[in-house]
Amino acid sequence: MAKNNKNFKGSGADFFLTLEPTTAFTDTSDLIVNPTFQSLIPPLTEEEYAQLEENLQENGIREAISIWGNTIIDGHNRYEIAKKHNLTYATVAYDFDSEDDVKLWIFKNQMGRRNLPPFERVRLALHLKPVIAEKAKLQQTRKSADFVPQISAEQNSQDSDDFVLQISAKQNPMDTRKIIADISGVSHDTVSKVEKILEMGTPETLEKIKRGDITVNKAYQETRTHEKDVAISDSHTAPPHTIADTFSVIYADPPWESKLLDDENDTNPHSIKFADLKKFDVPTLDDAVLLLWSHSSTLDKALQIINAWGFKYQTSIIWDKQQTGQGQYVLGQHETLLIGTKGNFNPPAEDVRIGSVYSENCDGTKPKWFYEQIERMFPNEKYLELFASYKHNDRWTIIENPSAKKEANAK
Repeated sequence: MAKNNKNFKGSGADFFLTLEPTTAFTDTSDLIVNPTFQSLIPPLTEEEYAQLEENLQENGIREAISIWGNTIIDGHNRYEIAKKHNLTYATVAYDFDSEDDVKLWIFKNQMGRRNLPPFERVRLALHLKPVIAEKAKLQQTRKSADFVPQISAEQNSQDSDDFVLQISAKQNPMDTRKIIADISGVSHDTVSKVEKILEMGTPETLEKIKRGDITVNKAYQETRTHEKDVAISDSHTAPPHTIADTFSVIYADPPWESKLLDDENDTNPHSIKFADLKKFDVPTLDDAVLLLWSHSSTLDKALQIINAWGFKYQTSIIWDKQQTGQGQYVLGQHETLLIGTKGNFNPPAEDVRIGSVYSENCDGTKPKWFYEQIERMFPNEKYLELFASYKHNDRWTIIENPSAKKEANAK
């Protein structure tokens, strides 16, 4: 193998390449593959690799493999194919002060040699974000306030090995994202979008944008939608509980999913998915009663929950709010308290039974009257309220909806 030596020197993040006389000699040692360096080079597709392998077998390895010491910095695929088919190759060596300088050279080399799409250019630059930030800070301290060397069009050509971060010495604070945008040839907004895609994009979205099937903007839209779905899913999960006790009276006002309602917009951050509500572990005695609130539009779901929790529907109470709300077919003015039982739970005594309709003006909370009637109808029982925002009194145990705002006192 013939080896050419080059010195790659620079000040801060400004690199100026000077060629030295070529010294040819034979080298039979194996080269080292640094995974960090290799990861900075976008991999070839299977088709591209197969075509390269065919070309190298037919024409030989005409382009030298770039090395730092004995470590490959460019030409990993050529080296792999050479070893596989016992092909000869040449190397060209560079002198760097640090691995960070090598990484920046690899980035510049890829920008000049391959027609990379915007996503891939930014991805590579973001991979070097700490290096770029550190080099840029160093450059700021070494440049005067009035002069920063600018790279010429000729220097910026494919054959040039000069690499200059375009930084103003007056820039304060350092905007690393802007630097990345400049050296990647994209807008500041594109860098932000690529960062979000890399952070939150699904494997499907990442695969599509790497194949070039979708643009950065389209991938960003998909990522934002996925991020929103994850946030909703996280906040709409039924809260677990660690209560070891069991109860005979269960009172529940589920935070229904907004999409199940016909009188609310889909903006409730405290709602819980219907599927999670059905799976909620209710700590009941074998003989128990359930009192479950439902809107008109969620009655079918409420009945399913009653069954899923092991109860059988018995009857209901209507709460007249004395004012109309919203609704698709009618303007809602009432809510329904469904009653179900399990085991051999006895109905209330006749002298404490109440009417099936109760009227009280709505003020945003369920009337305190219902707590009082539950205690009258089912005295000396163990009371549990699910998804509570406050405790009615010390006779009640509550399981809170952790995402809901707690109220200090009942109205």
